[in-house]
Amino acid sequence: METTHVQSRAHSTRPAGNVSKENPAAPPLGAVLVGGMSRRMGEDKALLVWEGRPLALHVAAIVARVVPRVVLVGGAGRGYERLGRPWLPDPPGLAGAGPLAGLVAALRVAPRVLLVACDLPYLEPVHLARFVFAAGAAPVAMPVLAPARREPLVGLYGRAVLPLALRSLAAGSRRMTDLLAEGGARLVPAAALGPASAVERAFTNLNLPSDLEDPRRRGEAGHLDPRK
Repeated sequence: METTHVQSRAHSTRPAGNVSKENPAAPPLGAVLVGGMSRRMGEDKALLVWEGRPLALHVAAIVARVVPRVVLVGGAGRGYERLGRPWLPDPPGLAGAGPLAGLVAALRVAPRVLLVACDLPYLEPVHLARFVFAAGAAPVAMPVLAPARREPLVGLYGRAVLPLALRSLAAGSRRMTDLLAEGGARLVPAAALGPASAVERAFTNLNLPSDLEDPRRRGEAGHLDPRK
């Protein structure tokens, strides 16, 4: 496996866009991952209200400041289309197979995908733009937030990894990091994204009900049901 480590450099806010090998002028498709089990939270994280709107839409708005087209991906039978953004459910036969299934759905409609989990409300567009710029034209790229902490749920994936993803799913592995076996995979250090404290905050996800005590929720109701 050939994995490239990006050198830390001066932080650029250059917008991401020209990263697709199939069409260098085309920006990646933004794909906000929804449909997880949310076991520790106890309710669907995508529907939690954050600053007056579902968390998935809050994160989608952040991603939309970096790439022009953003969809929701993952899950099945959840009715996410009622949130008002295009939704790509898990492909047939892969329902409930985790983030890899959502990525497969996205890569079947776009040659390059910026995948972002829906439970990262503190992400800033500048961090995503720097990540995409550092990822370049790599077939797969993930940020490295600590020596042993890769974050595949904020990643760039080209269609070249689709066979690997399908093999991982068929084998029952389902690990996003399996995709690093693709030649030319790139690991982007946190230092390339911004100051350490800001990056640590940006990549803090919501897992527990206690994480919802942040004042930015402004005391809104707990969650929305898109089926109503």
